[in-house]
Amino acid sequence: MAKLLEAHLTVPEAAYVAGVTERAVNHEIDARILRARGRKDRRAIGGADLVYLGAVRDIRHQMAPALRRRMRAAIASAVAHSRPVARVAALEVKISPLQQTARKNLAVLERARRYMIESRPGVLAGEPVLKGTRIPARLIADLVRQGVSRGTIHREYDLRHEQIAAAVLFDRVTPRRGRPPVRRLHVKKHVPADR
Repeated sequence: MAKLLEAHLTVPEAAYVAGVTERAVNHEIDARILRARGRKDRRAIGGADLVYLGAVRDIRHQMAPALRRRMRAAIASAVAHSRPVARVAALEVKISPLQQTARKNLAVLERARRYMIESRPGVLAGEPVLKGTRIPARLIADLVRQGVSRGTIHREYDLRHEQIAAAVLFDRVTPRRGRPPVRRLHVKKHVPADR
């Protein structure tokens, strides 16, 4: 439990661990329900907030901000004092299943980071690759996103299924570096500038 309480995750990482979208995490921060540390582009989410996000995952839209604030405070207090239930008026939230889910997802994230993905200056100019290979993690994630089956990737690149899953997870929680690509309109006919 101490590891979960000590967690300081980015918004994409917190979204994965809590099982919500990045938009939901940012919305809770902007509504001042979660207290994220750091600049807007580097927000850090703590462990008790992960439990809160998991608790309100399916009902957040039906709850008023004042009730969500009270719910977050009650959950944070219950987590900090190791109480099994957080209470807000007549509502009760069981903490243990939420913590177990968050811990499990946090362990998957840590395993992918620590044991599956590496970045070395001498390999592909430091681009993150699957550990023990020269295969970029983002390449595998892009193939999965394009609809290539995991079985095909497994056969073609000789990767284990957990390596493929780690590449997809890495791509999900780690923003791409550099400028975003420019979207080009599909123009069929160009008009000269002198008209």
